[in-house]
Amino acid sequence: MAVQLSADLGFIDNAEVGRCRRLIERLQLPTRYPCSVTPDKLFAAMRLDKKVLRGQLRFILLKAIGKAVISTQASDEHVLSVLSQFKSEQ
Repeated sequence: MAVQLSADLGFIDNAEVGRCRRLIERLQLPTRYPCSVTPDKLFAAMRLDKKVLRGQLRFILLKAIGKAVISTQASDEHVLSVLSQFKSEQ
């Protein structure tokens, strides 16, 4: 989800998103979260994360594979939109 957010914010291109996804799948790591969790509940849990500073979500995003940055650029609405894209259908 962070990789997709990185692309949406213009940090990386869609080819990098695809490459990251293939690597994650090759490692047999999940690329979606359970359908029993709603995007709103996941977002609420994210607000309790240690990376939240003064009420603002901070994300570790990619400028390139291997080059991460801390960003506060994503709006709450954008984050919820990305979360909705990664909910499992089963």
